[in-house]
Amino acid sequence: MSMISFLIFQSKRAIETQRPQEELQNIRLAFILLHLLNAAWIVSWSYEYLLLSVFLISGMLASSVYILRQGRATPPRDTNKRWVQYPFEIYTGWLTAATVANISVTIQSYDLIPLFMEGIVALIVLFIVWWIYYRIWNHFQWFAFNLVGIWVFIAIGVNQYSSNIVVSVAAWASAAFLLSLFAPRLIR
Repeated sequence: MSMISFLIFQSKRAIETQRPQEELQNIRLAFILLHLLNAAWIVSWSYEYLLLSVFLISGMLASSVYILRQGRATPPRDTNKRWVQYPFEIYTGWLTAATVANISVTIQSYDLIPLFMEGIVALIVLFIVWWIYYRIWNHFQWFAFNLVGIWVFIAIGVNQYSSNIVVSVAAWASAAFLLSLFAPRLIR
């Protein structure tokens, strides 16, 4: 949905001005690459070429981060924030979680984790994901990106409640901690 809003915004601006927005020209190639990688990822995931899918989704994540960083280099305007920055923050937040999930599924498919270690590995993966969202917040303060992180941790907490209560509690705690980082911003 966020990418659709971005595309609608861009189409509307192009029709109104009869020329492309200069500040968005620097993300054009990365945007095209992102969606070509997305198409290839869908095919590789569907046909269970898991190792290839890890590289493709990692490329998607890198392209999306590049787009966000380039967007930060342009002069901020409310319109750009709402229709450019936030959609890519949401998409990058989702790609971050999906990349870790993709890597986890690939590792499990090769039976690289002994059965007795699955809970510990799950906690380690949760910590890595939490650390990524935490560092992104501290460095860039991407608000929508971290909302996705909170959603991811809540979803993991709900999903793991009946099968692994320790992982569930850790996920809920991660969501609460991320929320506490920018709760003051929500209250203002």
